[in-house]
Amino acid sequence: HLSRFRDGQEVEIPEYSHALNARVPSVRSIVASRCDVLFVDGLYVLRHDLVRSQLDLKIFIDVNTDACLARRISRDKRERCRTEESVAAQWESTVLPGFEAFIRPSRLRADIIV
Repeated sequence: HLSRFRDGQEVEIPEYSHALNARVPSVRSIVASRCDVLFVDGLYVLRHDLVRSQLDLKIFIDVNTDACLARRISRDKRERCRTEESVAAQWESTVLPGFEAFIRPSRLRADIIV
């Protein structure tokens, strides 16, 4: 997708539903206009060799995990009708361990750590 997007071709982007915790059948089609800078963001962007090889500059935003949890609780209570307790339990059981195992190590692949 990234190389096609950079070449100005139409790309279909899968859509995700947080309400369903799954991808949905619909896709969003986008076409890049000519630009000098393209920002690609995502939790797993630096994890994949194929993606990294297409990036000129790789930046990892290193945020304190306490701040991440606080933002997640606020968002999930507001947008997903969840309780603070359920968010905190999910954080401890899956989110933080997954972050430590799969996301934090990708900071070593960044050119800049902010």
